[in-house]
Amino acid sequence: MGTFKKTIMKKYINVGFMAIFTLMTFVLSFSSCSSEDDDIMSEYPPEEKPEVPHYDNLSYMPGANVQLINKAEYCKSIIADGKELITGNESGVITVPELKDPKVYITFKEGITNFSDVFLGCIKLTSVPANLFANHPNATSFSGAFLRCTALTAIPEDLFANNQAAENFAWLFYNCRKLESIPEKLFANCPAVTDFSSSFAACKRLVSIPSALFAHNPNVTDFSYAFSDCSFITSIPASLFDNNRKIEVFSGLFSNCTSLKGESPYTVVEGKKVHLYERELYPELFEEPGLHFGVFEYCTGLTDYANMPSVWQKFQD
Repeated sequence: MGTFKKTIMKKYINVGFMAIFTLMTFVLSFSSCSSEDDDIMSEYPPEEKPEVPHYDNLSYMPGANVQLINKAEYCKSIIADGKELITGNESGVITVPELKDPKVYITFKEGITNFSDVFLGCIKLTSVPANLFANHPNATSFSGAFLRCTALTAIPEDLFANNQAAENFAWLFYNCRKLESIPEKLFANCPAVTDFSSSFAACKRLVSIPSALFAHNPNVTDFSYAFSDCSFITSIPASLFDNNRKIEVFSGLFSNCTSLKGESPYTVVEGKKVHLYERELYPELFEEPGLHFGVFEYCTGLTDYANMPSVWQKFQD
């Protein structure tokens, strides 16, 4: 090989080594800078993300013109389709033009004691969480709270578990015609309640009543129309009212429960059956019935129907 060619090859080899050395130096420098940058970034606290409050959701049927609440003035927050609907002093009915997500998050203002008619007429409401009223132990009235919630399919057993001060459950689930059952311990922690009038009236899919449903409610005075027009109920537990000895108003209690069979409810006293219509014979044990018209009107399938005074059988002309 000639001297000229050797010189040229040596020159290119030296250039190649220099390029490789420069590239390695750059990589090491970049790596060192990245490490330093990471250390610098680690000195900053992680991004603080706003805490999202957790609420158990209610469920509604999606669609157009969905009523979410009847008493917006009770509400601190209503979140539907990711949007907060309580922005000021809203009151009355809140309806959304279009609901896409069935999950709706509702929290009530602190200190609410009256939940009357809160969801009245919310015909797209299908379910509610067990702790819906848990933060309101001083609430006294739930009258008409779910009146005409015609799509409601079930009731959580603990719905009123923390509402020991509740006194009024009148019209509570009136015309909730998709309800098929009632949890036995629904009112187990509500010893102060006095009014169950029309509470389950027109719940046309109910087929039974738990025997201990009212076992912990000794102060009830009004059961008028409580189960009227529940035409699928086939029997009444004999001991249903054993612990409810202060009842004054019975009128229409089971009127139009046309599928009833068996014997009407009674309490055993010294080995003897005492039916509701016989309580007036034991004033030392039971409050004397006041209004008791048509308690069992059209309940002709009951085995003791013929033994009842006529005023208990039908409303008087």
